[in-house]
Amino acid sequence: MNRKRYIVDTLIAAVLVGLAGDLVVSTSTASGINQTIVILLLVGAVIGVARLNRVPINRRNLWILAPILLFAVLLAVRADETSWVLNWLAVFLFGAIGLIYLFSANVIDEDSTGDHVKAALEGGIMTTALPLAVGIEAVGTGWDALKHGKLPKQTGAIVRGLLIAAPIVLVFLVLFAAADAVFAGAINRVFDLLDGQIWVDLQWHVFTIGVIGWVTAGAVAAGIGKVIYVSAETQPDEGDKKPKRQPFLIGTVEATIILGSVAALFAVFVIIQFAYLFGGESTLTLSNMTHSQYARRGFFELIAVSLLTLGLLLWLDWVTLRQSNRERLTHRIIATILIALTGVILLSAAHRMFLYEQEYGYTHLRLYVHIFIYWMGGVFIAFLLTLYRVRGEKRVFAVGVLVCLIGYLLTMNLINVEYQIAARNIERHQNGEGVALDVPYLYSLSADAVEPMIAFYQSLPPADPEAADEIQYAVGQWLARQLQNLRLEVGTAPGQLFGFNASRWNAYARLSAIEDTLPGVDPFFYSGSFYMD
Repeated sequence: MNRKRYIVDTLIAAVLVGLAGDLVVSTSTASGINQTIVILLLVGAVIGVARLNRVPINRRNLWILAPILLFAVLLAVRADETSWVLNWLAVFLFGAIGLIYLFSANVIDEDSTGDHVKAALEGGIMTTALPLAVGIEAVGTGWDALKHGKLPKQTGAIVRGLLIAAPIVLVFLVLFAAADAVFAGAINRVFDLLDGQIWVDLQWHVFTIGVIGWVTAGAVAAGIGKVIYVSAETQPDEGDKKPKRQPFLIGTVEATIILGSVAALFAVFVIIQFAYLFGGESTLTLSNMTHSQYARRGFFELIAVSLLTLGLLLWLDWVTLRQSNRERLTHRIIATILIALTGVILLSAAHRMFLYEQEYGYTHLRLYVHIFIYWMGGVFIAFLLTLYRVRGEKRVFAVGVLVCLIGYLLTMNLINVEYQIAARNIERHQNGEGVALDVPYLYSLSADAVEPMIAFYQSLPPADPEAADEIQYAVGQWLARQLQNLRLEVGTAPGQLFGFNASRWNAYARLSAIEDTLPGVDPFFYSGSFYMD
């Protein structure tokens, strides 16, 4: 493995991916499949440079590419900004983990969750910082080659000639411009081309190429740099490695007291408060609380309790010394009881959120948190499977956490969050007496919500042209503005193909089909002051 070739290949990959990324990003005014293409180029650059430099890839860990590519594709599916951010975070997270594990002898599904977190941090930090080191070494290598004549004869002569000629030409250019007004005018016209929009566009292209190139160089360096620089001779032999020692251990008696005390507290809480947790309207009447107070007072506390319980179980499972089968069985039984009680608490939290949504409607935060509760239950199931593991079995909990994380993010994409928000809130308004429709909040939704908004608009009676506060008029304005914006984003120009987004293109097609029934865009209509009954 040649360090100089690795540096050259890394720089070439950074430049090529930067230029290609700038091409697909800059040719479209909208974000969509262009972002997917950039991620595919990044993955291809890392694997390509590894293959060119004969860096082995751990095939056992290749499955980590699946969630990276999956969430990269979903960037071109959803228009919701929250889903877009979470999809990018998923790409960054699994990408950082993949950079470490694809070129490591370690296996993802045999390492712990702590190892996964460490890999994510290491991959992220190295991707950000290492391009600077690559650049410094490239400059140093190039200067050394130039200084000692290590470049091919003609290449070295050309480079040396350009370096010497540049300052001389600059001096003569300044002198000629000062001596001749016509020549100076021609030079000024050349520089005038860089003024205004051309200069702004040039700056943007340079910035885009620089950012994408930087990330590409960082990803390549984070993935294969360590393999290139650390030779086999510098690696310690397996026999020299000292086994890891746990700094703190407790006996089964102490662990049983801790778990038993917490489980007893949970049991008393669930038994006494069961009617309170699931009593609904009757509970509210007895406690003189509103739906908002009922949901908020316990919801976040119950989530905190669940997270702390998971931490406690993980810590005790790690530090408890269990020598006999009886001790292991006792620990498992009490932990299982505690997990079961925590499951009831999670159901209570989900029930409280359901009541809150029924009373006040759906929002991004409420829906994301509601679905998170169920996948958090999956993490507890993964721990339960780990609790009953046999010696030598893989780390079920670490894999379970990754599966639940991927499952949660995938679920939010599949259910189409903003579609559900619009559909459920409109349904509440249509079916519930006196249930208000928060039109300003609907105005914050993206093209993902077009389908239910069209259905709602078509179900309403025609608006009174003199009454701009009617819901039909407000929804019509939302649809008209969506069509206006989508026409600019989707358009018909070939370059817009790189901005392809499934939700936006579908919304554009649906709105174009009913364009004749939509009102004209009212530039003076303001939805922010409206809370419709």
